[in-house]
Amino acid sequence: MKKDRDLQRFLKIRDLISSLNEIEELIIVVEGTSDRDGLKTIGINKEIIVYNERSFWSKILRETATSKKILILTDFDREGEEINDRIEKRIETYGYVILREWRRRFRSDTVGLGQEIYEIARSIYRLQREFTGI
Repeated sequence: MKKDRDLQRFLKIRDLISSLNEIEELIIVVEGTSDRDGLKTIGINKEIIVYNERSFWSKILRETATSKKILILTDFDREGEEINDRIEKRIETYGYVILREWRRRFRSDTVGLGQEIYEIARSIYRLQREFTGI
């Protein structure tokens, strides 16, 4: 029974990752390098910018010169939500589209896997290994 639930969760997350990778001109913002590395490990192949880098704002403006869609995947804890709100407010003033629904979908599809992005990515990686043998 648990194996069936895990398989269903894996398939849902696999579809989510595939759909994210199909979004053109998408940039993902995360809190730390572990988050970025974790998302890359599970197969997300979009540009990922780390929020805590000193040059974050200049980099986001430079990288988003052609990309107008931004997905903010900060952690789902209180601090991560506060960072998300700060980034959203500032980025919107530049006219970019914040993909809030994708953040909600990512959170919904990964409930129970953790609150921190790197922790969620680690759990997804385990599911990938279990069901694909990678």
